[in-house]
Amino acid sequence: MHRNSERVIEQFFQSFYFHHIEKEYKRIDGGPSSAMFWFSIMDFYSGIYYIGETGIKQYRYNEQKRGFKLAHDKAVELYMKQYFPILESEYFNILYKVFRNGMVHQIAPKKGDIDWYPEKAELLWVDNSNGNIMAYLNLYKLQELTYNSFMAFYQDVINSRWDWQCDNVCRELIDKYDSLEDEKELKKAYQALKTKGISI
Repeated sequence: MHRNSERVIEQFFQSFYFHHIEKEYKRIDGGPSSAMFWFSIMDFYSGIYYIGETGIKQYRYNEQKRGFKLAHDKAVELYMKQYFPILESEYFNILYKVFRNGMVHQIAPKKGDIDWYPEKAELLWVDNSNGNIMAYLNLYKLQELTYNSFMAFYQDVINSRWDWQCDNVCRELIDKYDSLEDEKELKKAYQALKTKGISI
């Protein structure tokens, strides 16, 4: 296996991630917290995928390269086009901008409803009757598609179908520190509190 592929697996596909993903995947029903979990998986792995494919990091302030953004709409769109079925990948704007952004930035989507529909094959549908447009997300299908996309991405990495992209990920995410390491961030924040005389 390509050395940088091994490093990407060690960093981003370690047992910590598998444990949480498998645990959530075994749920027999889900609500808003489950939707947030699957959107966070999509955000995380699409950010890694985008950097691998493009060799480019996105920043809030691109000119100064400040405010690194792992999750952003271009990354999710690229990831979905690769790992989601063709039809569902076309739903990117509704899925990301109405549901994901609605949950992250507004507590809940104003024009969307999320529920668990294992009997339905559709990921989402829109009701525009009565002139009041509303989108509906099938959380069961979101879970299935996001889990399958994660596993397909992992298979690409371990089966050497993503070697040169792993070089980009190592260069941009592992070799350059950008606040993705919880331990470093925890130590830094803890030390700052101690410096102020605050003990926790």
